[in-house]
Amino acid sequence: MDPNARGAEAYRPDGPEPPVTIREDLMEAAVQEIAWARRGACRAADPDLFFPLAPSPQQEARAKAICAGCQVLADCRAYALRAGEPDGIWGGLTPEERRRLRFPEGWRRGARGAGVA
Repeated sequence: MDPNARGAEAYRPDGPEPPVTIREDLMEAAVQEIAWARRGACRAADPDLFFPLAPSPQQEARAKAICAGCQVLADCRAYALRAGEPDGIWGGLTPEERRRLRFPEGWRRGARGAGVA
């Protein structure tokens, strides 16, 4: 067998598809998780509005106004909360608003005293 021909033999367009790798599976899962984003109202807006270097109340209000009429608001918000998105306006929420929803005030106090005798 000619060692230079091995690469040519390994790929056969008429043969079976190569096995899917774990990395490809993860990429496909990630793409599917945010497939809703293609329908987001923010797609037509300037990304700097949602991810500003220096957020201001006016900028947040403008971004939230776009989110308010968005058909995928609930999907966007759920994704941002689940993924722990640290930056930007997602689902009409600022990073601080998302943190408050994920970690309500007092959430640590309950864990410290629970089950400790």
